[in-house]
Amino acid sequence: MNNFEYISDGGKNYLKTGMKLGEDYISKMLIHNNIPGIVPAQFKSRDSENYIVYPVNGFMPLSQTFEIKRFSGERAESLIRSFVNACGGMEDFLLPFNRLVMEPEYIYEGYGVKEKFLWIYGNAGSASASTLFEYLLNRTDSKDERAIKIMYSMYQVCKEYEFMEAEDMGGSVTGMLYEKAKELISEPFDSFDERIKGLVENENAMFKKYSENNPL
Repeated sequence: MNNFEYISDGGKNYLKTGMKLGEDYISKMLIHNNIPGIVPAQFKSRDSENYIVYPVNGFMPLSQTFEIKRFSGERAESLIRSFVNACGGMEDFLLPFNRLVMEPEYIYEGYGVKEKFLWIYGNAGSASASTLFEYLLNRTDSKDERAIKIMYSMYQVCKEYEFMEAEDMGGSVTGMLYEKAKELISEPFDSFDERIKGLVENENAMFKKYSENNPL
């Protein structure tokens, strides 16, 4: 689990990371560059301690947005596009993929900004990618084929690669997800395969059966 803490300063809210500002390459890249898809990092000094924070005013953690609405195809595609942007930014700035935080509590969706998502780049030891996409799949609209297609495909890639050595596969799990995500957002809407259609039909049938056996 990441060592994160929310703090307030001057009426603004920040996510305080466990990363100290130092002379290392990663902290310099985060502070001095606006990396696409990632919340812009800032330097803060407090109680004689220097550290990196992410300003999160105007954003809601993804874990809280599911209290309001489930994942539609539009939101799912927007999240995947933000993931592609974040990975592209990490690639451009030579940042390791394995430090992208995969916890829904630290993936943010903007208030009043249509389907805008931002990610956190933090310490190693965050939740696994398969845990994240299983969580998202379970909160996806079962009647939305596009949403199911995206989330199930990402989850499937996680399960396929997560238990293999990254070196043997030529990259990290996040790197593999990056390639799959680019493929998914380039597919036309009507390119669903029969397996995904069957998954949706089974989900709907189960829901219908449950509703018949448990009337309101």
